[in-house]
Amino acid sequence: MNALPLALGATALLACLGIGLGLWYLLPRRFAGVGSVAAAYDRWTNDQLLERLWGDHIHLGYYGLPPRRRDFRQAKADFVEALAQWSGLDQLPPGSRVLDVGCGIGGSSRLLAQRYGFELLGVSISPGQISRAQALSDPTGPCRFAVMDALALDLPDGSFDAARLYLKDGALGDFDETVNGRIIDPIGFTTLSMAPTLRISNDKKGFSVEGVEGTGLWISLNLSSFSSPTQSNLEIYNNNTNENYGAIGATLGSGPTGSQAIYLAAGNTIGFRYRNGAGQVNSNPALSISSTATGFSLGLDADRNGTYTDLMLDITSSITASSPANLAIARKQLSSSDTILDLTSIAATGIQLTLDISTDCGMRTR
Repeated sequence: MNALPLALGATALLACLGIGLGLWYLLPRRFAGVGSVAAAYDRWTNDQLLERLWGDHIHLGYYGLPPRRRDFRQAKADFVEALAQWSGLDQLPPGSRVLDVGCGIGGSSRLLAQRYGFELLGVSISPGQISRAQALSDPTGPCRFAVMDALALDLPDGSFDAARLYLKDGALGDFDETVNGRIIDPIGFTTLSMAPTLRISNDKKGFSVEGVEGTGLWISLNLSSFSSPTQSNLEIYNNNTNENYGAIGATLGSGPTGSQAIYLAAGNTIGFRYRNGAGQVNSNPALSISSTATGFSLGLDADRNGTYTDLMLDITSSITASSPANLAIARKQLSSSDTILDLTSIAATGIQLTLDISTDCGMRTR
């Protein structure tokens, strides 16, 4: 058999492939409006190729920490549940109204409805995706689907308790975590594929939140021990804006009961100022911060004798607040000597507020 014709044929085939790839790269394929995006999604949805290969979930999978082998499709379902747990979405009660932004063919919506009892509205810019999502879902069930642009949602304000989305390349135009005001508690339950993280600040004197603009973390500070012979307070402030978030401290003889919860937006840093019982302020206190299994430990050396046990704090962070009321309360916190809890901005009903006040100062309440 003559090998020459085979070689020529192979060469011609490779040349055609090369020309085809070159034209594909060179011809204009730039974004031409939302219609072009919708049309692209419609095409691969209608041919059902990805659905046959990937199943209900057209997104990446989660393989655990450390990563381990598992079924490709199951990893995608695990990713949905992992994000729900990381964000606190799983803490919402059954019947909560969740907006699924960029719902695809509805796989994640159906999983969340089945697993947690949520009522889902999935939106996509692709009519093809919405049509397929509706075909795959029980028309009398808890999942509804609508063709809608995420940047121009046609929905009334306050109509959802939570929203979930996967940010592509870390951003989605001018989309923000409030989903244009449609969520009652936007900061508490927004599911992000790029979750913010709490880090020790560069100066080793505080903490910074790293993450996508518009996100943030709830930071909990709890007094674990206290050994100073006099009252010690650490005032918490924003290094970027100098805003005072409150203070945490103890008085001689008191137990480890102090606690604080604040919300810090991504890109911001908190620092600490030390105030003693006489009201003297030190803007550069001696602090020691180290990582723990659950977060961080902070120690204060008030008398600068080399031991950082005068005031010790356990610090943790979460995307979710412990209650819907915390958002309004935390933003009104001032210093421990002038604390104001402004409850007028809390719109939610049925919230019971319990305020515990204790003192061992004798003559006056601190």
